[in-house]
Amino acid sequence: MQRMTQSNNSTRFQLVAGHPTRLLMAALVLSFGSLMANTQAQAQVVQADYDFQASGFVTPAGVKPPGSYNGIAPVGYYPSADAASACDSGACDSGGCDSYGGGSSGDVFGGGNANAGCGGMLGQLGGGAMACGGCGRNGCGACKGLSNLRHMCLFCRGAGCSACQLCQENGILGLGAGGLLGALSSLRPYSEAGLCAQRWYDLSLEVMMLGHNTGSMGGLGGVTSRGAGGPIVLGSGDTSDGGLEPGFRLSGAIMMGAGANIEATWVGGHEWEDTASVTDAGFGLFSFISDFGNTPNNGFDDTDRSSVQSLTTTSEFDSVELNYRRRTVWPYCRFQGSWLVGLRYVGYDDGLAYTTRGDVNNGGAGRLRYFQSDDQTQNSMFGAQAGGDFWWNIVPGVSLGIGGKLGVLKNDIDARTNLRANSLGLNATPGTARGTFSDSDTTAMGEFEFKMVYRLSHSWTVRTSYYLLGIEDVAFGSVDPVAINQFVQSAGGSTPVVIGERAFQFDSLVNHGFSVGAEYVW
Repeated sequence: MQRMTQSNNSTRFQLVAGHPTRLLMAALVLSFGSLMANTQAQAQVVQADYDFQASGFVTPAGVKPPGSYNGIAPVGYYPSADAASACDSGACDSGGCDSYGGGSSGDVFGGGNANAGCGGMLGQLGGGAMACGGCGRNGCGACKGLSNLRHMCLFCRGAGCSACQLCQENGILGLGAGGLLGALSSLRPYSEAGLCAQRWYDLSLEVMMLGHNTGSMGGLGGVTSRGAGGPIVLGSGDTSDGGLEPGFRLSGAIMMGAGANIEATWVGGHEWEDTASVTDAGFGLFSFISDFGNTPNNGFDDTDRSSVQSLTTTSEFDSVELNYRRRTVWPYCRFQGSWLVGLRYVGYDDGLAYTTRGDVNNGGAGRLRYFQSDDQTQNSMFGAQAGGDFWWNIVPGVSLGIGGKLGVLKNDIDARTNLRANSLGLNATPGTARGTFSDSDTTAMGEFEFKMVYRLSHSWTVRTSYYLLGIEDVAFGSVDPVAINQFVQSAGGSTPVVIGERAFQFDSLVNHGFSVGAEYVW
């Protein structure tokens, strides 16, 4: 019992004696920990107060930006196929460099050798001797050639840089990250908006290639014959100004609530012109005005026995519309559509010019024989329209659609005719006669469009379409052979002659063509 007591006392004494030392050590540890915690807290506060963007601080290529989350790769970084452990892991194969890449790679652009190290001379830019630099599935030697220029890439010394890796699966034309076909992956449609994204744009601009039909010119048919009553050598069908010509379509939309918007659209800039002519050095061309030299016999001095006769057609088209459109998406988002109502203005100008030129007046007054008829007709159509469109959402970002509009328009027609000839003035002197005419009519309009949109990003979408517009009862430029014949016969006397009323030539106008352009969303 006494031994045990002594032993216990001894133990107690040792604990008491060692107590100051342990306390001192604990105090030192606590002080150091507090100091470190305070330092870290101060460092975090100081770093939190940094304004990296305002100070012009630029994160070096391949370095994680300050404050970013762990596990997020820097911009431009693209991991190689096999090098899962980032930049210079030496993961091309078990040797890191496919045994220095094989002989054909070369010391400069290739896999290198025992002296130059991995990747040749350029490979040395990528890291240590066993750092391949992210070559891809086929290893360093399989890349060869210019593919090793990936080491010059700004991001991660070329390892995992999709812009610099040319090998990956099938070489430069392959489907890998650096192949040309692989680069096409950047053109995939923007799909983050999903299949249910409602059709919308703020601004749209397209180049439109439009053509149109030409009028019948009052059933003119033949214009010029070679010889009195001879074969027709120039006809109204020889001019065709209705080929495809470039113009523009500009459209903007303002949202007016959920699924509703106001749209304004302008189409214009389309101008057509064509000329057909015929020549005869023997002055043997006769005009339709004299019934090809029959009325009067041997024709007029102004219009017949010509060396040159020509026919020129011109036309212009423009359209402005303002619509209220309401959109809806159908169940399951595969289809969507809209309806619209609005106002529309359509302008179409059509001109026809006929010109003849003969010789100096056959030894008479010594004047050049000539004749010119210039007819310009302007259609100004305004009215109401209604329509809509229907879209099939093939995949998110790609849609096919059709659209149509019907309208009733009032057509206000204004026309003017100018006649110039060497004997239209008083006493058969050169002169000019002018006439203006007007009329109005009600016409119907129909429009059809087949279109496709391909969304590239949140803001930009490419669109293309086939466009068809038809309008009834449009006035075209024309000439009236009987009226001009009577006018020419009565002109040239001692009193002026006024051009009488003319009959308008009405035909259907059909515009058709295609468009390519872009849409923008704010």
